[in-house]
Amino acid sequence: MIKRIGLWAFVVAGIAVSLWGIVSFVAPSTSCRGVEMGPGDSCQYSSLTNEEGGKVQRYEDRIAVARGQAPFAMLAGIGIVAFGSVLIVQDRRRPVGPGPLAG
Repeated sequence: MIKRIGLWAFVVAGIAVSLWGIVSFVAPSTSCRGVEMGPGDSCQYSSLTNEEGGKVQRYEDRIAVARGQAPFAMLAGIGIVAFGSVLIVQDRRRPVGPGPLAG
């Protein structure tokens, strides 16, 4: 019983990943150091030591990157759902009861 719950949770997680990918594609959002960015905004990269590197990324660039990555999330979610579904089907086909070595 616990195994089946775990498998169904795995499938639900795959659905969540796919939905996240869809939302990221349809309505992407981006922020710069915790501040939400809007059209026309730009963000300057900084290093781990907070030194400015001079490289600037525009809002449009960040949105394009987010939209470019969303299909991978959708495909990963679909793969997780498919794999979990195969495991659920295999688990249901397995006979219940003592195995052939039970004696």
